[in-house]
Amino acid sequence: MEEQKEDREMKQLLKDNLETSQETLKYVKKLNSARVHANIFGIVRFIVIIGISFGAFYYIEPYLNKAVETLGDVAATLNQVKQTGENLQTGATNLQKNLSLPQELMDIIDSLKEQK
Repeated sequence: MEEQKEDREMKQLLKDNLETSQETLKYVKKLNSARVHANIFGIVRFIVIIGISFGAFYYIEPYLNKAVETLGDVAATLNQVKQTGENLQTGATNLQKNLSLPQELMDIIDSLKEQK
């Protein structure tokens, strides 16, 4: 009689253990499924970010090229202005030397140069 009671208790414990194991398995499967979905979402998000970056660069590239070209033109123009200013200064100095200007006028020109 005692053995039968122990057998029933053992069967009940095994049944409870099986139910608990099945419930635990169900939760583990849900956790695994959530992990897989999170990994897939992370990969998709990464691909979307990379795709948007390349798309934005492809769309903006003509504007960037035009801006770089314009900056190059501005730099060339500034160099021409600088060269023209140097040429004017050299020409004015040469003209001053070639003309016989009165000493008073030469003094005024020199004083203007000093004021710069």
